Amino acid sequence: MDTKNHPSTAIVVTGGLPPDPRVVSILPSPDFVVCADSGFDHALALGFTVDALVGDLDSISSDGLARADELGVPITMASPSKDETDTELAFVESLRLGASAIVLLTGGGDRIDHLLGVIAALGHHTLDGLERLEAWIGSDHLAVARPHRPLEFDRSIGSTFSLLPLGGPAVGVRASGLEWTLSGDTLDPGRARGVSNRVTSNPISISLDSGILAVITPGLLDSLSPKGGPT
Repeated sequence: MDTKNHPSTAIVVTGGLPPDPRVVSILPSPDFVVCADSGFDHALALGFTVDALVGDLDSISSDGLARADELGVPITMASPSKDETDTELAFVESLRLGASAIVLLTGGGDRIDHLLGVIAALGHHTLDGLERLEAWIGSDHLAVARPHRPLEFDRSIGSTFSLLPLGGPAVGVRASGLEWTLSGDTLDPGRARGVSNRVTSNPISISLDSGILAVITPGLLDSLSPKGGPT
């Protein structure tokens, strides 16, 4: 993970299943930790010091809520009938705190609508100005590429690598280091053309002219850390 520019980084921990604890040792050092509802319980379990808690607080444990109060964590409580998800509110709070990079942590969950909502939120225009935006979803890694934010990084040769547009077409996509390269192509949201590519060389470079692209490495955490062991 490239932290050479040292952006002000917020770790956002969401609800659902708890994040994989192995991810903690490979994260950038956060300037802020913002939790969405029961993400607070997960953050405490991961050893984080929490700077803000947001959401309608319908899933946080009673012990977690009492602990947040005991620690003096600022809480922004939202109405259950709000238009935004708790994850969206956590992004808003991260930006308010001054984050220029956001790393989201979630273990996923048993409801596909919640997971799709989290991924959709990563494509919101309010996050366009971030220097870096990525997510760990279980052991899978997702980085967001925008026209002014190309990506370059290394991955294991032969590993699976997918490119999926968020919220509309991704136009002028250029991808090198993959078995099936792209040279100014358009990826449409209704088609799965960018799924299950393979890494052939490093570094991998991803850029695009317009749109938003989710750059996904399934099982990346498993390749960085033995299952159940420390990184």
